[in-house]
Amino acid sequence: ATAPRGAPSGSWSADARTPSGRTAAEAARVAGLDPGDAAIVVPGLREVEATNRGQHEGARLGALAAALERNGWSTAVVADGGPASAAGLAVVSPDGGVDAGTLDPAPGSVGDAIAALPATRAVAVVELDAVARAEVAEAGPAERRRAVADADRDLAAVVDALGPDDLLVVLSPTAPGTRDHPTPFVVAGPGIDAGTACSATTRKAGYVTLADVSALVLDRAGIRVPGSMAGTPITTEATSASGAARLAERGDAIAETRFVDRAAGHLLVALPIVFATWSLLALVVTVLPLGRAAPAARALVRWVGLLLATVPIVTFAVAAPSVRDWGQPRWAVVVWVAAAVLGAAAALLRPPARAAIAVAALTWAVLVVDLLTGGRLQFDSALGNSPSVGWRFAGIGNLAFGLLAASTLVLAVAAWWWVGRRRPGTPAVVAAGAIFAVAVVVDGAPDLGADVGGVLTLATVGALTLWTLAGRRLSPVRIALAGLVALGVLGLLAAVDLTRPEASQTHLGRLVRDVFGGGGGDSIDVLWRKADAALATFVRSSLVWIVICTVLLGGLLWGLARPALRRLLALPAARPLVVGGGALLLLGGALNDSGVMVPAIMATVLVPAAVHLLLAPPAPEPDPTPVERAPAVEATVGRA
Repeated sequence: ATAPRGAPSGSWSADARTPSGRTAAEAARVAGLDPGDAAIVVPGLREVEATNRGQHEGARLGALAAALERNGWSTAVVADGGPASAAGLAVVSPDGGVDAGTLDPAPGSVGDAIAALPATRAVAVVELDAVARAEVAEAGPAERRRAVADADRDLAAVVDALGPDDLLVVLSPTAPGTRDHPTPFVVAGPGIDAGTACSATTRKAGYVTLADVSALVLDRAGIRVPGSMAGTPITTEATSASGAARLAERGDAIAETRFVDRAAGHLLVALPIVFATWSLLALVVTVLPLGRAAPAARALVRWVGLLLATVPIVTFAVAAPSVRDWGQPRWAVVVWVAAAVLGAAAALLRPPARAAIAVAALTWAVLVVDLLTGGRLQFDSALGNSPSVGWRFAGIGNLAFGLLAASTLVLAVAAWWWVGRRRPGTPAVVAAGAIFAVAVVVDGAPDLGADVGGVLTLATVGALTLWTLAGRRLSPVRIALAGLVALGVLGLLAAVDLTRPEASQTHLGRLVRDVFGGGGGDSIDVLWRKADAALATFVRSSLVWIVICTVLLGGLLWGLARPALRRLLALPAARPLVVGGGALLLLGGALNDSGVMVPAIMATVLVPAAVHLLLAPPAPEPDPTPVERAPAVEATVGRA
């Protein structure tokens, strides 16, 4: 749920006068709420609910309080932010009330306010707002130090007020400053062992989400977490490190995340610029007669294309060590120079097709091996998962999926061609199918990629490509069958996930439970939200220029260099690559909330491969002059 600026999300004492002249309780009733005898009221709850309906997050304000009250628990809030505080929203009931609490206690009296709360079966939210107020006021160093000291004093009062059965959760729901990044989280109390926090939502030790806090509260109260809540209960992984050491480790992780996020921002600006420049050069050397400079110009364009195709996977490889001490310029130099060296090495391979296959094989192997060994490279990498950006902390990210899908298509067609030279027909198609099968399993298995949209895309494109490789023409019926195959594969993977304990299930299993267990309305919200996010990438992501350049380059080459393009399309592997590549670009953008970013990253693999083959030197013509050879030599040459 969100409480945007301007929304009347503040908490009021029930008998306090609001700007309308009515008491908070009266204002709530006028708005259609019935807070009863609640001590704290959020009279603007209906307007906040209306705001959230437009977000398509499926958030149900009051879900936590409703679950608690159904099971005999009460709610409370102690907030030192006064009526401007949104803290009451955390435990407000659907009718706009909080059972007990104190707003804006006198300095140093937080302990007294807590002592006045219900002693048993109560969940209280305590807001310590001093540091946040200093941030908003852009206070100087002395004022900030005072604010931190005040917060420490009040937190000590909270700890002193705890009973032996109380659970304490300390968190910051938003990051200070203007940039999003992870914030520290602490939980302590009976039954909580020293260790590192984790949850099934993130599946990554040391990371939990805000939605997991409500699930933790209900789980500790012995209440089943309702399906309307997205979080999962928080657990701990045992460790011998002290609490201070663990917080310091998380601080280092936050610093790493902020560095990589900045590096990603620079890369996502540079990559489209380089791609656009390269596309223009590719068009020029293909269309214009450059005389003696033509071979060198074509070799340069082919090498830069291979460099572009290699840059994305290099960003994953450099995520293995910590990079925040490198500095932004050094990180960029390492990525681009490594890609240049790998691209140059690939360009030396003969025949030219092997260069494109080698880049695809490197990309495919790095991603598959990484996912099979825990997905370490997927996290805190420039094109991977970032804890500052979204919910995905484990598994494969959308951009990594784009790389995996594009390289899978190239490798599958290459396997078909290589096996088909010796054993054409079914064995060649089976070889291509094996490449697709490995990619689908690695991308979609719950403990590996856990990717819903990726499975639907890869399985559909795999079926269409295999039919094309088998010499079958595509029809609406076969396209529909490919979609059914993908749904069947996704259902199988979700069924595997559902066999595991509920707390360990990924979003694959939770999606099935929501759809078939009465959560259909939330599922519609998910679809709307993903559609909104996908459409927003067309105006918010610089990668859209890669797609634009791809379309322009293809159209201009067809209009200005059609004979050369037709020679390329006449190759045996061209039709399955065109069919599979087109389907990948369309489905990859349509079935992922990263929208246009997915086909853009696919294009960085597919387009340089096509241009590399288009500009490759022609194969030498056979010598028409007959040559006398001894029979033994002729036999040897024939076998070779």
